[in-house]
Amino acid sequence: MFSQTKKPASRKVHRFIAVLLTAVLMLSCAACGGDANSNEPSLASSSNISNEPSSISNDNISNENGTLSGGNHGKVIAVYASNNHSAFITEDGRLWTVGGNGYGQLGRTSGAYSNDIVAMMDNVLQAALGEKHTAALKNDGSLWVWGDNYYGQLGNGKSGGEIDAYDEDIDSETPIKVLDEVVFIAANEYQTFAVKSDGSLWAWGYSGKIITSNVDDIVTEPAKVMDDVISVDIGGDITNGRFHAAVIKTDGSLWTWGNNQYYQLGDGTNNNKGAMETTKVAEDVAMVSIGRTHTLIIKNDGTLWGWGSNSDYILGDLKDDYVGVMTVITEPKFIMDNVVSVAASTDRTLVVKTDGSLWGCGKNDKQELGIDNGKGDTLVEALREVITIDNVAFIAAGKSYTFAIKNDGTLWGFGRNDRPLGLGSNLGNAILPTQIEF
Repeated sequence: MFSQTKKPASRKVHRFIAVLLTAVLMLSCAACGGDANSNEPSLASSSNISNEPSSISNDNISNENGTLSGGNHGKVIAVYASNNHSAFITEDGRLWTVGGNGYGQLGRTSGAYSNDIVAMMDNVLQAALGEKHTAALKNDGSLWVWGDNYYGQLGNGKSGGEIDAYDEDIDSETPIKVLDEVVFIAANEYQTFAVKSDGSLWAWGYSGKIITSNVDDIVTEPAKVMDDVISVDIGGDITNGRFHAAVIKTDGSLWTWGNNQYYQLGDGTNNNKGAMETTKVAEDVAMVSIGRTHTLIIKNDGTLWGWGSNSDYILGDLKDDYVGVMTVITEPKFIMDNVVSVAASTDRTLVVKTDGSLWGCGKNDKQELGIDNGKGDTLVEALREVITIDNVAFIAAGKSYTFAIKNDGTLWGFGRNDRPLGLGSNLGNAILPTQIEF
């Protein structure tokens, strides 16, 4: 096992671009409002589509563990999605969770799933979700992590235990404080990353060559990776240790490292690069989002660029750079103008433009793109506007399901609906965007 306990020195606090953009966006959301109209999303199940605008209230909201729930929480200002669980932050600073809970990742007594949307923490600024663990950054700069800890992703010096069940000696239903002076966080399947106020990047969990130079290192405590960072994102999966990462540095440049089998590092090669072999691939970057095998960035001028695998048209109808039998984009390629938010998932891409329109491409077999034209499109080959929702401010993409926050602070979901959407488990897939009220 690999661990590191060295603590970084405290320096002057930087204001980080990604957090600032989010704050500005949410302030603008509070100032505007979305009016219902004939194009408003409607409730749909797998067997019935209604043309009337509708929404679903979650009647099973819980106040487990003494947390507050229901009513008067204000607008939703942030949303996060993983493989099986989801989290929302409301404008009162509360963090709400729903979905898979086999490892206590919802922050309550462990159990297979929960349909109950529960407010489990106050004063939260940002959250990040792994496959079976959750991290929260509080307003005071403290970082808290809970859930599965098999690969050390909780950062408390422990790892191991039961790989397929909750282990009370290793995993934790209760949030564990890991770091202070944190300004940005990210998580992937079995890793957690944090940017501190001095610009240093710290990481722990399964290395996959994005934390250390060895694929199978288990990093059980925060280990310093690099300096001068403002935000980070991580992608990939544990199959053959295929993970890759990207950071935006203080000068706005984007640097990548990790697995490069599908050219997802954007350096024109498919050479893998360890944690000490970062490559600069772009300038003037405001946001980065990473899928399993592709990478997307928004530049400061609002242009969207992408590269990596284009399997299932996850990068749209870009002219591919064919390499052997693979369909890939080997270097950053322009996709679209006037973009404010983007979400890269395993098999799709979702984009929000400055006019509040939502666009998507890639897999749609569970209507996770929110596109249903009556033809049963399961694959969308070019970025297409999702005409069933408008006035969108922010999006999050989970495994075959999607969330959208509208400018009025309402939360909408569509796609796979076996609990992580928070719509209840008996509705079938949400074919069209459906409002989630709690």
